[in-house]
Formats: sequence, structure tokens, C-alpha cells
Amino acid sequence: MLCLIVNTGCAPNAATAGSQTPKVNKDNSPATVGTARIIIKFTEETPDPSGSDFIKKLSKDLGVSLHYLRPMLSGGAHVFIVEGLSDSNRLVDVIKHLSERSDVVYAEYDGVMHYQ
Repeated sequence: MLCLIVNTGCAPNAATAGSQTPKVNKDNSPATVGTARIIIKFTEETPDPSGSDFIKKLSKDLGVSLHYLRPMLSGGAHVFIVEGLSDSNRLVDVIKHLSERSDVVYAEYDGVMHYQ
């Protein structure tokens, strides 16, 4: 019986079992973000954004650790993982800074879309 439960995925996940409610700030934003995914579309003149030298320089300019994840299937944008975020305001600052760069067409948080 136990094998059936484990194989069907009905057993509790050790990572979520007994997990605590996440800490939040006074404005109900997450107290710690840690990592997030962002989508960045660069200008056509921009060198390969998946290149390690490009990512190192961009990380240094932003003051966070960026990791290339994958290209988007359409539109020419790229998905990055951002690490080292102290809170949600820092993520907003990173996206704002990216959006102001001359080599960036747009930058946005890669979140789950909810439809009404």
C-alpha cells in the first residue's frame, strides 16, 4: 500500500511537510525573496546574452547574481534566474535598472499568469 501511495505522488513532500507560514513585511510583501525569474528582451545589437562574459558583466552592473535559464520560444526574449535578492523591492529595482539600459527592449518578472 505504501508503494502505491509513493508512486502516485500522494505521499507528503518532505520539503512542504510541517512548513511554516512565510514571513511578510508590514505591507504584506515577502520578507525575503531570495531568487526570482525575469524575462529580458535585448536589442538585436546585443551580443549573445547566454555567454558567460556577458552574464558576469550584467550581474556586476546590477549587483546581483544572474544565471541564464533559456531563450523564450517566441519573441527573442531570454529567461534569467536572479539570486541574492533581499526583498521584493530589490527585484523591482533590478527590473527598473534593466529597463533603463540602452541594450534592453524590456524586462519583466516571470510570474504565473492568472486569468479571471
